[in-house]
Amino acid sequence: MSTSARNRVQGQVIDIHSGEVMCLVTIQAGDHRLVSSVTNEGVNELQLKPKDSVTAVIKSTEVVLIKGESGALKISARNKLKGQVTSVQKGEAMGLIAVAVGSLQFGAAITRQAIDEMQLAVGDTVTVVIKATGSHADEIGMQQGGSLASQRVVCGHPPDAPARGCLHVKLKTKDGGIR
Repeated sequence: MSTSARNRVQGQVIDIHSGEVMCLVTIQAGDHRLVSSVTNEGVNELQLKPKDSVTAVIKSTEVVLIKGESGALKISARNKLKGQVTSVQKGEAMGLIAVAVGSLQFGAAITRQAIDEMQLAVGDTVTVVIKATGSHADEIGMQQGGSLASQRVVCGHPPDAPARGCLHVKLKTKDGGIR
């Protein structure tokens, strides 16, 4: 799958909790769990079920960082992963912070002002936060000039909106195909 998103997390679907309109899909990735909200229609179109192998793709602009003790902080985001800053790249307006969360790697694109205010440095302990946002099934090829029209994904923006920060889930069949 060709995408500009920096963060790719491979895992296995361990639970699908169905609601009236949306499902919460839980993915086990090593020692960590990620939760994504997906429309019932998307789950049905993708024939998503427990034990499916998936790759969660998260744009770096959708990653929020918390520095300091986050235990007492109450936030609605379902995905909170503690890790260590491994690199800090500062640009004039934006920067990229790399964070290791066990065997997982995340990149967070944040403002230069936030980097400076948080005094982020290599070795700092931070919490990576990713929302389990409203999602729908779409074809990634529609978002990338039609080159990958056969690859189904789940993403977090309205069907008629241009691609922006997304949590994409690509399903692979046992024979390596994509559904």
